[in-house]
Amino acid sequence: MQVASWQNKHKSTRRTRELRNPIRATVEKEFNIPKEPPVPLLNFSIGDIKKANGYPIADQVQQAIEEVVKSGDYNSYTPSNGALAVRQAIADHYATPKNPFTAEEVFVTSGATEGIINTLRALCEEGDNVLLPRPGFPLAIQICHNINVEYRFYDLLPDQNWEVDLA
Repeated sequence: MQVASWQNKHKSTRRTRELRNPIRATVEKEFNIPKEPPVPLLNFSIGDIKKANGYPIADQVQQAIEEVVKSGDYNSYTPSNGALAVRQAIADHYATPKNPFTAEEVFVTSGATEGIINTLRALCEEGDNVLLPRPGFPLAIQICHNINVEYRFYDLLPDQNWEVDLA
């Protein structure tokens, strides 16, 4: 049986051509990090806190992961807002009498980027605008661009404990 080779017969979309990650672009292109740096580097540029950077998985975490996998109880997709046990643990740990909330009000994401995307999509309509701190998380600009939300900056004052520059 002969398998036809796949060919991309369509041009990429405008959105695809415009996708970029400013954090990766900065780290990968502008810093020109040598393949063999003269001193050991800890690369936290994309949330990489692996064993090579001095952060091995703790034994009790490793054991808990193994037990969960062996049990088969969680070998499937979790609800889109996160596993109930995780959301309950977050609510139990962070809720206070002055700021009460329940597991049903907790939404767990895979990282900051997914959290920002979900939040902006939930709160904004196309064409709305949001205020972003400067300096801030560079990927927030690209997220706004990708979901057609305008953004404007407000400055933070490093010499004043990063307070908002109201002027």
